[in-house]
Amino acid sequence: MPLVKTSCPSCPESERVFNALNTDVIDAIEEALKKVLEEYRSGKSSLSIEFRSRGRYAYSGWYINHTVKTATARIEIEYYTSEIDSETIEKLNELIENFQWEIECLIDDVINETISARGYRVIDVDADDGCTDYIIDVDGARTSIGLCIDTFNNRGCGFYIDTVSYPPLKEVQKIISEQIDKIESLKNLAKEYPNVAVVLGLRNIGYRDVVKVMRLGNSRVVAVPLEAGKHVKRYQATDKIVCIEVID
Repeated sequence: MPLVKTSCPSCPESERVFNALNTDVIDAIEEALKKVLEEYRSGKSSLSIEFRSRGRYAYSGWYINHTVKTATARIEIEYYTSEIDSETIEKLNELIENFQWEIECLIDDVINETISARGYRVIDVDADDGCTDYIIDVDGARTSIGLCIDTFNNRGCGFYIDTVSYPPLKEVQKIISEQIDKIESLKNLAKEYPNVAVVLGLRNIGYRDVVKVMRLGNSRVVAVPLEAGKHVKRYQATDKIVCIEVID
């Protein structure tokens, strides 16, 4: 039953089908993944990696499906665990894990390069649940910008699905640049209120952007959703707690 399909215009053979999963086929999958990585590196294509399993079946073990997709390429691998030796399965899993790691390294490089090109320095990184915050130094204040990757996973009786979708690198660059633009606008805003430190935490999730506003030396933080096309709505100071509602 093992079935491997690779389809990518830049591959040595644009479409290939294998009814086996062995060392030679693993090599063909690796070659196709390299071509897909090159396509993603160009910056224009999104990419998704999906893993599905069903079972366990009495005689065939687990049904496994790996799918890697871009705008023009698709690699699909399916097999039952009873049909493939454990060493081959381990090699395949390692190959896909390394491929995913390279994708995430490309994204990290683009984010760091974009931040550096705008004159800022990353001083810390915090990651959780598919989101990564890059903490940067803005005039002595810790300010976070970041990126969230679309993920989906579902587990039930006898099945498991895990999917991760990566935006094009050019879109990543745009997202980070837009967040830095907002930081620049808030830096100017903060000059109007010298007793207030404006700390901005941005991610491309939910309302897309969240502003964190805090008083200098005060750990109290107020999170405010941003709405497009507007600026400062309210400035308020009561008892030593100073906060502003910022609508961008």
